[in-house]
Amino acid sequence: MIDAATGAVICELIGHTDYIRHGIELRDGRLLTWSNDQTMRVWRLADGVCELTFAGHEDYVSYACEFDGERIISSSGDKTIRVWSLKNGAQLHCITHADSRDPLEICLALQGRLAASSGGAVYLYDIDDGRLIATIDTEEFYCDVLLFDDEHFLCVTNDFAGIYAYSDGSEISHVPLKGYLSGVAALSDGLLLTWHWDLHGAKRLFFELWAPLHGKCLGSHECRGEKVAAIKDLGNGQIAVSCNDYRLLIFRKEPFHLSSVAKLHAERDGSFCIYDPTDLTGLTAEAVAPSGPDANQGELEGRFGLRSRLLNFSDANSTPLKGQSWEYYGSEAVFSDGRVALAADDGWFQLWDFPLKASESLSPAAMKVTHPEYFDIVRRTARHKGNRVSIVDWFAALHGISEAAVSESIAALDGEGRNEAVTCRPTESGEILIWRPATSEIWLLSPNIAERSFVKALLNGVDGKLFLVNGAPVIAPDGLVYLWNGNGFEQLIAGGAPIRIPPAVREHIQSVRWCSNDRIVIRHGGGVNIRNAKSGELMKYLDGGHGDGNWGFVELRDGKLVTWTRTSLRSWSAESYEPLVELRDPVDWGPGREFVCALKSGGLAFAVGPYSGDSRVMIWDGAHEIVVYNGHRGEIGRLIELSDGAFLTYEDSSDGDLIYWRNPAAFN
Repeated sequence: MIDAATGAVICELIGHTDYIRHGIELRDGRLLTWSNDQTMRVWRLADGVCELTFAGHEDYVSYACEFDGERIISSSGDKTIRVWSLKNGAQLHCITHADSRDPLEICLALQGRLAASSGGAVYLYDIDDGRLIATIDTEEFYCDVLLFDDEHFLCVTNDFAGIYAYSDGSEISHVPLKGYLSGVAALSDGLLLTWHWDLHGAKRLFFELWAPLHGKCLGSHECRGEKVAAIKDLGNGQIAVSCNDYRLLIFRKEPFHLSSVAKLHAERDGSFCIYDPTDLTGLTAEAVAPSGPDANQGELEGRFGLRSRLLNFSDANSTPLKGQSWEYYGSEAVFSDGRVALAADDGWFQLWDFPLKASESLSPAAMKVTHPEYFDIVRRTARHKGNRVSIVDWFAALHGISEAAVSESIAALDGEGRNEAVTCRPTESGEILIWRPATSEIWLLSPNIAERSFVKALLNGVDGKLFLVNGAPVIAPDGLVYLWNGNGFEQLIAGGAPIRIPPAVREHIQSVRWCSNDRIVIRHGGGVNIRNAKSGELMKYLDGGHGDGNWGFVELRDGKLVTWTRTSLRSWSAESYEPLVELRDPVDWGPGREFVCALKSGGLAFAVGPYSGDSRVMIWDGAHEIVVYNGHRGEIGRLIELSDGAFLTYEDSSDGDLIYWRNPAAFN
């Protein structure tokens, strides 16, 4: 146990022999924990003494809760629910149901009744004697069980929300839902708010307000937007609904209508201003100021917080292209005249002039004749991203060397079987800079080395201190390469001449970056180190608050620094490094194929990427303004900023859309 204010260790709780799944504080101030070791334990927090052990389950304990201050109820992978005495740890009842296809899951415990679910069935039990009172079969694969009021509970599937009596499980009423991606929220005055998100249509939200005990719909509303993140009854005839587009919708109950769109409210943890669409616990009626026309007719604001704008195709004067797709890494090329060439799946090419919304189709043969520079641009793009095949192809063609010989030379450094793969970058002098981050070794691949081995060792270990910059060379804005020598940064020289990296490659090392004002920013643990580029002095450590899960950082045009992880982004001011904003994203970013980049036009663009189930494209100023582009239906496969300040986005699927976003948001 750790004191949250001081960070001091209060005590250690030692006793469980396997993974501890969770814990809750009991009414008397003690702590209840449950574990994969099939037991639960009650701890005295003052000194960490275990006062009770509940043993009897034959598989992991999945959930536990306190009931009436005298009993504990637990569920387990052994498909039982057990009731225990909180006085002596004795088992009072063991509830099992032979027909359950999955382990029983505790849903509600109230007024001597226990509601448990298994798959799409709900079972109502008497807690005092374990007797089965009623079985509710929704005939669905899964259902949620929610408390409606002191006498009724809800069974919610994709297609309906049923209200049942807590006393005997009898059905009171039935509210229809619109299928997948629907939800409900029980309100404080016996009303029920239902919602549905139409992802595959026009990304629209449908709301209905019900008096379910009377089977009456009181009103409905439809608007465009992203999926609902949280709902809160404000208690003054208003309902707050936050969405994944960071907007806060304010509804009036009587008559039911959308009265305003407020700024998302802010919470503070003592340093960062936190915006979290999934958490409305701190929101009060005084924090929002409903006013203005319907949200479909204009942009509305509340009093404070994060201002979010939702832009559709027409709002941004954009060009959607149906069915344009290509491989994940893309084979697009932006020509000097601003036109963009896209390679289609069938091998043909689309040459687009997006501002004019005009295009022409070219065969591969025609493309080689009319636009041979396309293929050079694609090769250079791949080479600049560190694509080894493209680098080998470029090096071999440049020096008249066989590709096989070059590949063999690099493979000899690759550390196969030791998880020590090397990283490559081309140099302006026609060589290849190679480094192995795991061992801090650096080489230069050059055709001028004796015996045509093509490999020259430059550095090995740098006194064992190269780990301070994540085993990577530091590339300055002018392309010169520096290495950490233990005391500062030393320029890398080969054959008496400095090594210089071409302009397009200088920003493609994500773990270390030479930023403005001669600051070198280095990803380190859960945050970043900031060092003085001239002296090497550590100026500041910025804790990303992500543990070891810091996945990257960027510098915005105005100098702000932003780090990100699977679930949030954090920003700091340019000069003082003061914490600014933590933007908590309601979508889990999945396996780490997100797109995050600082835009030359200002702000930060990010998309969650493949395997996330998310299709948003967002532009954030690093502070209190965000724009969400509402155009895609599928996961984003790529985001490319163009020279005119616009950008392209396309979906990660063979039949997805490509969108040219014209005049994206500019932040002051």
